[in-house]
Amino acid sequence: MTDVYDVVIVGGGAAGLSAAIVLGRCRWRVLLCDVGQPRNRASQAVHCLLGHEGMSPGDLLARGRLELEQYPTVTSRVDRVTAITPCGNHFSVACADGFTSRARKILLTTGLIDEVPRLEGIERLYGRSVHHCPYCDGFEHRDQPLAVYGEGDKGAGL
Repeated sequence: MTDVYDVVIVGGGAAGLSAAIVLGRCRWRVLLCDVGQPRNRASQAVHCLLGHEGMSPGDLLARGRLELEQYPTVTSRVDRVTAITPCGNHFSVACADGFTSRARKILLTTGLIDEVPRLEGIERLYGRSVHHCPYCDGFEHRDQPLAVYGEGDKGAGL
């Protein structure tokens, strides 16, 4: 455990990449850990993100990773963080492949995991005609019947 970072970012989606770019511009030593399973991977396009309307989620993340390469103080790992342990004035970070490091701060940008209903055949429709966010994907289905699935507070507010 010899590597000491200013910040370890857990999650390399849009939020994690954005944070890594900001911190890289500040010349902070940053470790970004991500396993490459973004929430919107089934979506056809990104919506409601200024300047990126209609871009595929994969292209958006690839562009962010490319932009991140110009900051030499930022290191990216394709790895799952399995443990974060406070140790005095820093944190110990352990990854699934055995890599360990220390950091002064931890930033969790892991996002959400959608609970897709367990219905036969839904997998082939998810991201095409079944969506996790009517705000993001509902416009493409405007003037058509729309059903929203959710339980508890996840189904409220529409």
